[in-house]
Amino acid sequence: MFDFLQIDTLISLAKQVGYYLLLSLGVGVLAFVVHFITQRYAVKLIKKGIGRIPKKWNKHILKGNLFGRLGLLLPGMVVYALIPVFFGGLPSLMEYVLRAVEAYLIIISLLVVNELLGAVYNVYQTFEVSKEKPIKGLIQIAKLIIFSLGGILMISRIVGQSPSLLLGSLGALTAVMMLVFKDPLLGFVGGFQLAANQMVKVGDWIEMPKHDANGDVIDISLTSVKVRNFDKTITNIPTYALTSDSFKNWRGMFESGGRRIKRSILIDQFTIKFCDGVIYERFYQNRFLKDYIEKHKIEEVTNLGLLRAYIVAYLESNDRIHKEGMLFLVRHLEPTENGLPLQIYVFTKDTKWRIHEEIQAEIFEHIIAMIPTFGLKIFQSSFEINPKEALQLI
Repeated sequence: MFDFLQIDTLISLAKQVGYYLLLSLGVGVLAFVVHFITQRYAVKLIKKGIGRIPKKWNKHILKGNLFGRLGLLLPGMVVYALIPVFFGGLPSLMEYVLRAVEAYLIIISLLVVNELLGAVYNVYQTFEVSKEKPIKGLIQIAKLIIFSLGGILMISRIVGQSPSLLLGSLGALTAVMMLVFKDPLLGFVGGFQLAANQMVKVGDWIEMPKHDANGDVIDISLTSVKVRNFDKTITNIPTYALTSDSFKNWRGMFESGGRRIKRSILIDQFTIKFCDGVIYERFYQNRFLKDYIEKHKIEEVTNLGLLRAYIVAYLESNDRIHKEGMLFLVRHLEPTENGLPLQIYVFTKDTKWRIHEEIQAEIFEHIIAMIPTFGLKIFQSSFEINPKEALQLI
């Protein structure tokens, strides 16, 4: 009799287990059907609607896997709604299944939010204001906060505890958390200061010798600023370092519309003398010096003074040099053992590096070629060896 009862119990249990396995299979099939319909029709319909907005935006929205993640969310919601219907007879089992599905929904929701924030960032990058006020750091800190809260919520549902209880227990780990997230927190504060004060933006040319950085900023994130140096290497600088250490930003030069030329030519001081009749006759009809010579007594003018007047007039005739609003100087510096520096300090109207160098080269090539005509020489150190002494050294 006992054996028959035991067999009946086992058969009843097997039927019950089979029943719930069939229910589980049915729920799985239903979830698959919902997922298929969502991906095949609903997602395609949404993408078609997105395609009607401006192309420069929709390509960034469709670039990620936002709608694919959304397609995974709906089947989970359907399963979650049907669990009490199918598993109501087993409350203990239903509780574990509900927790598992809730964890799944939380994970998929976090992935959806991640894709959504990525799409928002990509669309924002299409606007000019993104260069002035980058939001990559803000997006990253938002993701960090959302994923942290989502992780706490998921763990609380799995263990069956209140999220507030878990948050309270984390209070004891505050010091550890501050240590672990030190760089992100410092980066967030530094990034906020950079954005608020417009200290650095993408596209700026910065110099920071401490970090061997000299090039264009190509990315500003929560924890680092990426600089492409002119030798095509990449330097990563901690974001907070740009607020605590000094660096040079060349943006002001580009915005001013003028790029500086500051270069000197060393004149041999032994060739400086007063002008004679030969130099007078040579330059009297020169278009750059005619007015200057008529206003000055030639015997009171040195050949270096005449050269300086020539350079001033020559630069004033150059349409690619700023004559007003920016410093315009042709001056002597303190004499040295290597000669008398004759410095040109002006600004070109074109700030592009290549064009600036071309203008500078043309100016100095012309001046260097003209210097001998004024009876002057450029100082150039030389080392002469007597041939007999050279033979003795062999």
